[in-house]
Amino acid sequence: KIIEVILKNNKLKGKISLVYFHNLPSAENKRVIKKLLSWIAGYVNLIFSKIIYLVNLINGRTKKILFFEGYRHFKFIISSKILSNFQIILLHKTIGISLLSELYRNLAMVVSLEKNKPIFKFNFKLKIDSLRSDLIGFFIFNQVDLFECAWPRLEFLLNIQYPKKAALDIAALNKIILRTKPDCVVTENDTTYLEKMLVMIAKSNHIPTVVTQNGSLAYDNPKINKSLVYHDFYPFIADYFFAFGEIDKKWFEDLNVSSNKVVVTGGARFDCYYPAQNGAKQKKDKNVLVLLNEIGFEEGVITHHLGLGIFYKHIGKFIELAKSYPDINFIIRPHEDYQFWKNIFNDKLKTIKNISIDRIGKFDEILPNMDLVIGYVSTALVEAAICRKPVISLDTGEFNNFLRLWENGLSVRVADIDQLNKIIPEILKHGEQYNALMKNIDAKIEYYNYKDDGRSSERIANYLVKIINSN
Repeated sequence: KIIEVILKNNKLKGKISLVYFHNLPSAENKRVIKKLLSWIAGYVNLIFSKIIYLVNLINGRTKKILFFEGYRHFKFIISSKILSNFQIILLHKTIGISLLSELYRNLAMVVSLEKNKPIFKFNFKLKIDSLRSDLIGFFIFNQVDLFECAWPRLEFLLNIQYPKKAALDIAALNKIILRTKPDCVVTENDTTYLEKMLVMIAKSNHIPTVVTQNGSLAYDNPKINKSLVYHDFYPFIADYFFAFGEIDKKWFEDLNVSSNKVVVTGGARFDCYYPAQNGAKQKKDKNVLVLLNEIGFEEGVITHHLGLGIFYKHIGKFIELAKSYPDINFIIRPHEDYQFWKNIFNDKLKTIKNISIDRIGKFDEILPNMDLVIGYVSTALVEAAICRKPVISLDTGEFNNFLRLWENGLSVRVADIDQLNKIIPEILKHGEQYNALMKNIDAKIEYYNYKDDGRSSERIANYLVKIINSN
């Protein structure tokens, strides 16, 4: 019925064919439904964007802030009363009904990157010889020049892939910047593909750019571990970086980044945990959350399969651990594809009732119900400490754990998973080790989340206003 109304209102002619989804394969079901919902969301957004634009115009909101992706990290900033006199624009790769409903409550406009891509392909070639000479000396690793190894692949990408993909994305982002004319652009990082493009286009149009930290940094000495890849964070080209805490600012200073570019605000995504601190209640059932995110190796993705092997071994050990403690619920939450691991361990999981592998529920909603959090290097361990949950850091020597929370007493370091047999029950009893953790968290967590007061969004909003007014 919805589609019929849309066709009629747009004076389009067409036939409506009923598709019985239960007759389609599961993957095909998802593809068809996703495409249909995306199309409906696009139409709804077209109408509401015009309404919101008029409302902003009537209320005299002329200044604009454009946020790119990462609504989970930006939502508290966007909803801040401090920005009520600004037009809020969220640029997303794709848009859905749930995202639109959240944003419309804050009178925010949504722009789809996909809808702004040119439908044609660019038919031109780059000046490869000139680029080649500019890039010589750029691909140095451990004092070895890898340019001749990298060039054939790079030449292919520039000749073939750039016109087919990158040029289209650059054109789309440039079109959006010129059409929306924001007074400030905010992203989660400026080192990955689209984010870097957007920041560079904004800067070329003299628009101030801000990166808000989206995850924990490598909290070791960057001058010693130079071979580590600082994905998402360094080097950054934006005008300002809004950091979680003083420890993050120090990390940048160790890399000779100007302290004027790094503003310590706290993490906006952490603000939701402060009401949860007061609402925590003692429960009879004990829940242990195990965060097994991908493990990085210093030499790069070539050895990623080794990480998967460690992952497999560790999940097996947690399954055995669950057998020993039937009164404790273990929830293994992989960083991404939980179904892959669930299928691998399916037979074992069927026989044990107190352990599961899934990603059900939003993290900020399930964390307050946990009694203990165990993990490798995830930012979620910092979130657990903020939420006043005891944390165990796995540092088994099989990978480089750069999130050394234990050095400030914010977690218990475990070098062997077998040690968990003794440590888990001790912490869950709220004994001496638990009390020491809570005391250290209360004293030092503000080093990781500035002021530890749940007002980071407010500080970020104030800084954005200051940046816009000064330009």
